[in-house]
Amino acid sequence: MIQPPPTIPPPKPPRKPRKAKPPVTQRMKPERKIQLEIVHWLQAHGVPLAVTDAGALHHLGTGTCPRCGAKVEVGEHYKCGIPHGWADLTCCFPDGRYVGIEVKSAKGVQSQEQCDHQALIERVGGVYLLARSVDDLKTQLKDFGLLNFDD
Repeated sequence: MIQPPPTIPPPKPPRKPRKAKPPVTQRMKPERKIQLEIVHWLQAHGVPLAVTDAGALHHLGTGTCPRCGAKVEVGEHYKCGIPHGWADLTCCFPDGRYVGIEVKSAKGVQSQEQCDHQALIERVGGVYLLARSVDDLKTQLKDFGLLNFDD
């Protein structure tokens, strides 16, 4: 018996070109843009810092946290890493002072956890700044005597 020739499927229509995404900085939330500008400015002036706003790990318990090794009940929602309310940027200035910088947009408001963290840092002699722009940060650093550069 003769087999009929295989049927060739019709060609697929060409894909529509994807819309180009705007640059990352245009897609960022306002606070993230300000934070990035502050980080670049501090780095340009040799200030050691860490971005400490996104270090928490949330997961449903599996018995042991893979990050810190803590025992977690199965099904428990567990958080490890940076505590709630920790400043967005953790810095150490040349005079040895710890400085926590919380970055907010023009309309941003601190959470209760952030206010509690601010009180803790100030109680132990650290400096906590709420910055809404690079210029705002510069002014506050000058006020605390931490800014020893001109720009």
